[in-house]
Amino acid sequence: MEFDMKRVLIVLGALSLLAGCKTDEQQRAIDMRNDNRLCQAQGFAPGSQALAECMNTAAQSRAADKARQAAAQQAQAARDQANWDAWRQKADNNGNSNSSWNNNSSWSQSNNQTIDTRPQFDRQGNPNFDTQGNYQGCHGIGCQVDNPDAPN
Repeated sequence: MEFDMKRVLIVLGALSLLAGCKTDEQQRAIDMRNDNRLCQAQGFAPGSQALAECMNTAAQSRAADKARQAAAQQAQAARDQANWDAWRQKADNNGNSNSSWNNNSSWSQSNNQTIDTRPQFDRQGNPNFDTQGNYQGCHGIGCQVDNPDAPN
């Protein structure tokens, strides 16, 4: 009888899909049976020390895979939280005093918004505000744009 690894993997994959409805004890029994079949298919004699070592290696490999998956999920959750925190901090520090975070961590706008009438760009197309939102437009004589920060 020739060993067909593809069939074994298909069977193991199908069994692992069906195993989602099992208790931990039932899952361990299924895993042991699968490990036993896999190791015997690789040529280890039933009841031999080599078969036991093969099954132990398979169990350790499965445990390591689960640990890697759990660590990867935790790392992704930490990255997602850090990205969310950075975005929220940036939004809070963006100089938008008419916006706030409510207790549900969702964005809400106040109804008392006013339109900023200061020109966003000068005649040459240069921005009148820096990246922090501070006005840096024309302030001198000869400018067609008055200083909006100056008292009237």
